[in-house]
Amino acid sequence: MSAPNLYVFISDAYYEIGVWVGMIIFVCAMIIWGWVNWRAKVSYDNRKIMLMALSALALVPFVLPKMHERYFYPVDVFSYALVIFDPRMWFVPILCQIISALSYSVFIWNASSSFVMIAAIINTGTVLYILRKQYLSLSE
Repeated sequence: MSAPNLYVFISDAYYEIGVWVGMIIFVCAMIIWGWVNWRAKVSYDNRKIMLMALSALALVPFVLPKMHERYFYPVDVFSYALVIFDPRMWFVPILCQIISALSYSVFIWNASSSFVMIAAIINTGTVLYILRKQYLSLSE
């Protein structure tokens, strides 16, 4: 699997335990994300809705184990849509395209798996940035 998430750094020897730990991390992350958004009780405009959608789309395949690179495709699409409502985030779709290109390069050009590791590092920063922007938008 060539998903650009942190699971690419875990050895296959720890696959079974990694899946269980990953599922626990996923459930905890989604409970925290949902609770933070529920507690905000803000009025949502188009920008905040798109930012919330993008953060959910980026967070779920990033945290879940056993993901493939194709599950990040909606992030690519929504990142372009978000720029319509928040032009200051113009670089996010570019980062998403770089991440996708690095992930797909393993299949398209038979590239080294180190490209996926690079994509995972870039994706970690991108997901954290999106989550931070979404969190800060809840206090506006």
